Amino acid sequence: MTDRDWFGEPADTPALNFEASLIPDEFRASKKTLIESLVSTQQRQKKAEAEQLALVSALCDAYSTLEPNPAGDVDDASQVLFGEKLLPPSFEGPGPVAEFLGHELGPALGMSSDTAWKLVWDVLALRHRHPVLWNLTLTLQVEAWRARMVARMCFGLSEEHARTLDSELGPKLPAWGPVKTRKEVERMRARLDPKAERDRQQARDGRMVDFTPHPRALGITEMDANLDAVDAAHLQATLDQLAQTLKRGGASESMDELRSIALGHLAHPDRAARLLAEDLIASGAMVTPDGEILTGHGEPVTTPAPESTAPAADPASGEPAAPALAAAESKPPRAVKGCRHGATLVLHLNGRELELGGGGWADGIGALTRAHLEEILAGCRGTVKIQPVIDLAEPLAVSTYKPSAEIVWRVKTRDGREMFPYSERSAFGKYIDLDHSITHASGGPTCTTNFGPLARRSHNAKTSGLFGAVQETPGVFRWKTPLGRVYWTSTHGTWTAPPPAVVANAPDDTTAVILHTILKAAATEATDSAKSAAAPPPAPTPPPGDPSSDRPAIPTLPYDPWEPTDGPPPF
Repeated sequence: MTDRDWFGEPADTPALNFEASLIPDEFRASKKTLIESLVSTQQRQKKAEAEQLALVSALCDAYSTLEPNPAGDVDDASQVLFGEKLLPPSFEGPGPVAEFLGHELGPALGMSSDTAWKLVWDVLALRHRHPVLWNLTLTLQVEAWRARMVARMCFGLSEEHARTLDSELGPKLPAWGPVKTRKEVERMRARLDPKAERDRQQARDGRMVDFTPHPRALGITEMDANLDAVDAAHLQATLDQLAQTLKRGGASESMDELRSIALGHLAHPDRAARLLAEDLIASGAMVTPDGEILTGHGEPVTTPAPESTAPAADPASGEPAAPALAAAESKPPRAVKGCRHGATLVLHLNGRELELGGGGWADGIGALTRAHLEEILAGCRGTVKIQPVIDLAEPLAVSTYKPSAEIVWRVKTRDGREMFPYSERSAFGKYIDLDHSITHASGGPTCTTNFGPLARRSHNAKTSGLFGAVQETPGVFRWKTPLGRVYWTSTHGTWTAPPPAVVANAPDDTTAVILHTILKAAATEATDSAKSAAAPPPAPTPPPGDPSSDRPAIPTLPYDPWEPTDGPPPF
């Protein structure tokens, strides 16, 4: 740029040296030091958030009973009508709290009372309905925001079902990211919730399509729609097919734009019928962005006009037959087809789901109720072929460098996602490669036990030699970054230590210990800041468990709950 810089200022304005202003020389550090500092900062953030949850929990206990009016100048009638009452939560488990707690807590934390109530309900749900997850949060193994998300997703479950979900999924949460956490909780919630099918039917009643003029672009309309999951999959496949046909016709737009153009073609029934004709697609014809159909040689396709035929005579009376009857007799019957694109439904189902009447989990659709699965199968009016159950642990190999289609499918189904640490990319997404864990040039076999799905950029990072990856056992990968950080990944998540063979469910009661630590530190700080020589010495505190003490004994833990451990997480 000649006369102006990147910010539109005149060129003679002194340029700012952002590198020097943000990172002065005295604060420069190595990459490893910066990463370690960020990890330490994140750990302190986890500690502060867990400390907040513990204090809110204690605050809920303090607000679990009503105190008399401190002013004493409110008459009984006003106290009955407008006085504070105990407010029960909308879910089973915890007891009620004073209804003005949110109004006290919200302003103190710089948030609205509604936001404060969300924090209160999340904490109460975690503490009373998810004891395993509550313990993992207080010991810094699960982030507070992720624990709150799980508790909020389970508000509609009974206390028994919430504890069942907590017992099964809670110990696994430290190894999961947010995407897998949400997916697994949704799957099990749908399995446990007896109202899942009713909620799905209510959602079907709320299906809609809304058209809104674009707020800035003239002549463009935005469309917002809620569709049945199967219909949405068919529509997406149809748009992808038409977009590819438009691409062959010479269109230069991106695939997203071409899908939008294809959707516009579907708005015209006659044009859509011609564009989706099976014989036209089979012949490799092309379509211009204007909707003109061309043959493979670029010549326009002429559609002959339908011949006009007189109604056939009725052989009994000699009179012309009714037009509708003549049309029905002159046209051969059309076979009713189901899915025009074809589809493969991979259904994950276990015995527990069968006992509860569930429909399993389908890739691309999500959790299925039994009735939903029956609707999907009933809608397949063509041929339904049930494939046998596949043992993904069985190795499969070929002698070539390129894996076969079956190997690709088995590996991606086994791992489910990209095997880079903390990645939540689907293994069946775009730009996902299968990487030889041991390179083919080094003698690595083209076998399911030597492959792992990687996104293109992750694949390039490993191929460059900067990142190392070893497949220790089929589906379990050990990564090492350029700065020496080591991670283990599998379909179950990511660990910073070797993943445990068995996940145990043995939570510790850490609430009282952490609250005691927090309050003791606060009391010490207040005493130090008072600086009053006239203050009497504090009374001696009876030892824990002493019968003369009014307080119950504080349980002790075999480890410091605030300190991260170097070994495997204490599940």
